[in-house]
Parts: sequence; C-alpha cells; structure tokens
Amino acid sequence: DITASNLYEIDVDAGTSSLIGATGMPGLIDIAADETGTLYAYDLVTDESCILDKDTGAATVLGSLGYNANYGQGMFYDFEMSIMYLTAFNSDTFQPELRIMDLNTGATTLVGVIGVNDPGGLCQMGWASMPAGAAWITFDPTGGTVEPNGGQFVVVVHFDAADMTPGEIHTGNIHI
Repeated sequence: DITASNLYEIDVDAGTSSLIGATGMPGLIDIAADETGTLYAYDLVTDESCILDKDTGAATVLGSLGYNANYGQGMFYDFEMSIMYLTAFNSDTFQPELRIMDLNTGATTLVGVIGVNDPGGLCQMGWASMPAGAAWITFDPTGGTVEPNGGQFVVVVHFDAADMTPGEIHTGNIHI
C-alpha cells in the first residue's frame, strides 16, 4: 500500500493466505526466487532491492536499483542462465525497460527498452516468465539484437514432445 509491505504464504489448494510478517519496506512491487530458494524483491518507493527472510518476512536491503521505479513492475529468474530479470518502468525516462539485477549488490543494468512508448499512455510490461528447466522448448539463438527501422532477426523455436506423457498439457508464453 506504499506505506508498508508484508510477506504472505499462499495455500494454492485452499485459496487462502497466511501472514508471515512485515518486510520493513514501504512499496515492494514484486518478488522472485533463485535456484537456491532465496527470495529477492524490490521497492518502488525507496528504489532499492532486498532479500526477504522466508520465515519472518523481514527485508535485508541489497542496494539501489539505479533507476526511478514506478507503475507496473515485474521480475523473474532464468534458472538456466542464473539471471534475475526485471520488467521495469523507469519514471525518469518514462520508458518500459528490461533490466538485469546483480544478486550481490541489488543494482540493475539496462538491457533495453521494451516495446514502443505511447505518448498518450504507458507501454509497460509488469510480468514475464521463463519455464524452469523446460526441456520441451528451446530457442536458437537464445539472444541477439534487432536493428531499428525494419531490421530482422530470426529465432527458431523447437518443441520436443519426446519425454511427454500422452494427454499432458504444457503451456507457456514467449515474450520478445
């Protein structure tokens, strides 16, 4: 609520939540876990990143994000590359951005602007996801740059159903 943030545990079977505790941060906007289960979060009031204690909810500040966070934000962890991504909105540039968080310092590095900003509104992406260890989908190449003004970049997406059980449904979103 921009004055206090709390950590809750969600029982997905019962659809209930249980308070773990206060974080000590005013405006945590998103959290994500790395491969060790460490919970990272960031605050759009203080523009700081932190680690959350899963038992108490208490936040330990890592450091400054290095940008002025506002509006919709999101984060996700790429388990294959060990990278924490932020889908950010930078109030200073008024642009939606993709950023990478340093998990030791909490500082972020700009990867690039996401989409095209509409002067009449906000173009922002508040979430993104990456399947953890999903062997059924691969990309070739896994990264690159598209030049502006008509540039092209081909990405081949491979779907492999070899280890899937018949009738099993796999879903996902690819965000570029």
